[in-house]
Amino acid sequence: MENGGDGTLPHYLLLSELANHLIEMLESGETKQFPVIFEVVEDWVVHGEHYVSEAAVVGLLEDLTATHRYNTSHPSQFVPWLGPESKKWWSEVIDFWKRLDSGNFRPLSID
Repeated sequence: MENGGDGTLPHYLLLSELANHLIEMLESGETKQFPVIFEVVEDWVVHGEHYVSEAAVVGLLEDLTATHRYNTSHPSQFVPWLGPESKKWWSEVIDFWKRLDSGNFRPLSID
């Protein structure tokens, strides 16, 4: 597995694990901390350096939109906790996969 040269995993892989944990929390009804968690996510998306914003979108939000990761809930249940910019990127990620599935590839650009 690729790493940053120092033995650490790439950020998007770590955030994928966070997505799994948040889904587990959602499915067990442990959502009390979600406002604070998603406030941090919004901060990453809006104020993070480019690699941080990209990792938040591609490593976390994208994984949270993937319906196959869920057992008893649905990705849309996270939307109420998303900040405005996170909601924008949430929709962009969903649209990206719809376009890709329909054969209309256009890259997701986080600039």
